Amino acid sequence: MKIKNLVFRSFLLLFLLLTSTYGFAQSKIVRVLVCKSNTLTISSQGPVIVKAGNKILKREKRLEEIVLKRKSNFIKLGRGRYKTLDFISKGFPISVNDKAYSGNIRMSVRQKQLFAVNYVDIESYLKSVVPSEMFSTWPIEALKAQAVVARTYALYRRAGPSKEYDLCSGVKSQMYKGVDSETSRTNMAVYLTEKMCLYDNRKPVPTYFHSTCGGHTINADSVWGKALDSIEGVDCKFCKDSPHYKWKKSIGRKKLGKILSKKWYELGKIKKIMIVKDKPYRIFIEDKYGKSQVLDMSKFRFLVGSEIIRSNNFKVKVGWFRVKFKGNGWGHCVGLCQWGAHGMALKGYSYKQILQHYYPNLDLKRMF
Repeated sequence: MKIKNLVFRSFLLLFLLLTSTYGFAQSKIVRVLVCKSNTLTISSQGPVIVKAGNKILKREKRLEEIVLKRKSNFIKLGRGRYKTLDFISKGFPISVNDKAYSGNIRMSVRQKQLFAVNYVDIESYLKSVVPSEMFSTWPIEALKAQAVVARTYALYRRAGPSKEYDLCSGVKSQMYKGVDSETSRTNMAVYLTEKMCLYDNRKPVPTYFHSTCGGHTINADSVWGKALDSIEGVDCKFCKDSPHYKWKKSIGRKKLGKILSKKWYELGKIKKIMIVKDKPYRIFIEDKYGKSQVLDMSKFRFLVGSEIIRSNNFKVKVGWFRVKFKGNGWGHCVGLCQWGAHGMALKGYSYKQILQHYYPNLDLKRMF
């Protein structure tokens, strides 16, 4: 009987370690790069355990601010030098450079910098992402749609253990500003859609989203080429209230050539620009000397800058002195149009109907 109890207790302990945030192995934990620098500060108003590998260095009832510095390929903490340091929360947020996050923090040295990676439950993560990506005052059905899309994207991006993190905290992934950005309305949107995701044959997909499409979203493979065909462009008549619905911008022909030349595309004063609607869309550029370049549209937009070319939905004309861009929307225009979701919610559509409109080929199901 004692042996059975011992076996049961051993199994229970192993199970708790594997499924808890404490063990850093919970199945729905996402790893978010929240900061990288040569020097980082970390603190918490509550209890924190500090570990180096399996060794416990400190048990703090309240973690006073610690300054961590990179020393070669190690982290300097007091007199010690460590490859990695884990700061394990006992229920209180942990602050990195004065920004507080739920979950735990792992510090390591990568690319000659200190990396702070937040290990956080996906639902807690979303409580910060939704208000960071969408106005919390918007209709609840739009917020719920955003929660599902952000959850699906995070689930898709969860990488294997060989990688240091799954997502970053900026626009390259999803905006994530920590617990101070949370609101009661967006928390409710996360709660009411708990574990709901979009799938393509039981596989999560990169459910991209953007501010404003300007009338029509774009196929994912038209923007990124090898992107999933399951995200198709759809008509959108709901985002006309967006301040970014239509736009016009221009740039000098000579200045545009200089900008591209700085990025290793040797071009002089621009003479001709054409949009080639292939997969992905490409931009053909020719200067007055006959030299030409072909760039993916997204790369061209990135090089010129989003303040000039605000979306992937535009037309271009080369004038006598300036290159003129006329377009609709803000962002890459793939997937959920946030202002469109806002407009649909105001008209009484549910979050499920919003998602069905922007992702007609995907299935809404609870997380597998």
